[in-house]
Amino acid sequence: MFVVVVGCSGRRLMSSSSSLLLPSLSHPLALSASSSSSFFVPLSRSFHLAAPMCTLWQNWMNHVWNRMDESRLKLIGADRLACEWTLRMGGRVRTMKGSDVHNTKWYTDYNSLPWLQVTTQNQLPDIPIFVTEVDLSDASDTQDPGLLHLERLPKVEIVSLRNCQEITDSALEHLTLCPLLRRVDLVGTGVTEGGVCGFLSKSGVKTVVVDAEVIKSGGHALDPRIIMEQAGEEV
Repeated sequence: MFVVVVGCSGRRLMSSSSSLLLPSLSHPLALSASSSSSFFVPLSRSFHLAAPMCTLWQNWMNHVWNRMDESRLKLIGADRLACEWTLRMGGRVRTMKGSDVHNTKWYTDYNSLPWLQVTTQNQLPDIPIFVTEVDLSDASDTQDPGLLHLERLPKVEIVSLRNCQEITDSALEHLTLCPLLRRVDLVGTGVTEGGVCGFLSKSGVKTVVVDAEVIKSGGHALDPRIIMEQAGEEV
């Protein structure tokens, strides 16, 4: 079996062999992947969706990709689920095996995650892993509800949401619950000055990088935790 899911623009969202683990989809158009079936969103060359329909489809798909799968969370835990979600959104993630700070690895390909085959048989992975860094730069479909996947991750230190335009102040509430978080990149997002300052007051983050135009108050501009960036350069 081979399954491909493509957005209306023709962008591939995910592909895999039979080991692919799709999120549960409670929708009449839910993907059904039996051993003898494949599911394709029509490509532009063979089928054209009207603009409104395309927008509705893309919005629904974004909602699905950002939604927390509670059953999957119970099976593999928060850190592994955060890995799967980040890669599904087009980002990359760094993990640490157990408590060994020298045993870290970057993952950029969903299909390379080592526990996929094991968990298809409802078996728990043996060695614990922890997410230490999440890079969602330019993952434009990332939305506020998706940050629930990062909430309370015990070892995550760095999160980049650069150019995730749909991210707003609401997303920052999830990050306040990450105890070791020290740096967040919010350049190119929809956050406000009030949201950034509220986030800093609730968390132990050491550095927040934002667009220079977001910070309008002179007092907040002097906060050493806020790095303002303009045209790719720090102000």
